[in-house]
Amino acid sequence: MDNAQALTFLRRYFEDLFVRRNVDALDEYLHREYFDGDIGESASDHVRNSKEFLKRWFAEEPTIGVEVKDAVTHDGVISAFLEWSVAGNGIRTPLQKGVAVFALKDGKIIRRNTFIYWKR
Repeated sequence: MDNAQALTFLRRYFEDLFVRRNVDALDEYLHREYFDGDIGESASDHVRNSKEFLKRWFAEEPTIGVEVKDAVTHDGVISAFLEWSVAGNGIRTPLQKGVAVFALKDGKIIRRNTFIYWKR
């Protein structure tokens, strides 16, 4: 996967999750061995925990969205600059910015971790 394909992949991923609010899309994007260091302990079901986390977040922040600012790939790993924001009065207000690392296996995300470097 080259940088342009990585950017397209992640934009589609975040559109399915944060625009369509389709948490079941995680079944399509996440590898069956998916592990997320931000979601839970190693013995937990990380796909299920990710779905529950997103459902809670959507309930708390109904207008939350994510913009993929840029992405680069190397050796099956995508690094992406992301910006989360909320909408109000027709204006999007940034909530946080971060760099997420997505390791891929068989075209699906097998590991993800995010470093948040700015929060409102």
